[in-house]
Amino acid sequence: MERVARKVRNNGLLKLIGSFLRAGVEVDGRLQEARKGTPQGSPILPILSNILLDDLDKELEKCGHWFVRHADDLAIFVKSERDGNRVMKSITNYLEKRLKVTVNLKKSKVSRVKESAVLGFHIHFKKLRTTESKIRKFKAKLKLISRRCTGISIESRYFKLRKYIQGWMSHYGYGLKFDAAVMLDG
Repeated sequence: MERVARKVRNNGLLKLIGSFLRAGVEVDGRLQEARKGTPQGSPILPILSNILLDDLDKELEKCGHWFVRHADDLAIFVKSERDGNRVMKSITNYLEKRLKVTVNLKKSKVSRVKESAVLGFHIHFKKLRTTESKIRKFKAKLKLISRRCTGISIESRYFKLRKYIQGWMSHYGYGLKFDAAVMLDG
């Protein structure tokens, strides 16, 4: 909390964040006490991750690394697998010893750029491509919203579809590959 207090000056907001962290979590229908850290999926996880990992960002910039980070997801780009292993070791050490954060070694890996996905994108010949899994989930959600027997009006369904498509395209649309374009002048 002291690291959060360095960035957040509003006492009311600090109290609210503290309440979130002490609220506990539901596991198999039972409330369990929160001992330390932020529960996965918590609404305040992204902001707390950004506050905590700001020091890591500065360290990576100081070392001249190219990286992408969103909340607690991080990708660091290096020239070789050997460099990758060296950076992985030093960053894991920095996170665990200096920031007291546990690194999930099952999810962490060193791999070639073309074999990696970052925030739902593959990097393909210096271009972003939306991953197939994100496209499949998008199509499944479209089918769910637009199915016939939902018990909601066509206007409400249209509103939900439009809102979902706009949000998805705002994030993932950049990485879609288009083979043709249709231009209409109305």
